[in-house]
Amino acid sequence: MKIRDIIKEDVDMSWWRERDSLHNPEANAHAEKQERRTELLSKESGATPVFTKPVRSTQSKFSNKPPKDGMPSAGYLGLTDVRTRAKHISQEIASELTGLDHPRSPQLPK
Repeated sequence: MKIRDIIKEDVDMSWWRERDSLHNPEANAHAEKQERRTELLSKESGATPVFTKPVRSTQSKFSNKPPKDGMPSAGYLGLTDVRTRAKHISQEIASELTGLDHPRSPQLPK
């Protein structure tokens, strides 16, 4: 006898479900619910049910630059101010980035 013959045999295992339901009634209720659901799905489509996962909407890439017509955030202003005081960028570039004058920033010598 080959293993394929053993696996294909139709064996009645209803006795196991009855015995298992005595010790674990919640699992038995869940199994019955799943069987009813599978029957409904197979009746509706007539084939193997296929489940699809909803696709996320595409998002634009993140940018820390403020919008052109909006007010820059306090964090962006603070970062620009710190970069100006550390002399990584000039006062003019800081004004261009934020659209505001930075009175707290030191005046750089020209």
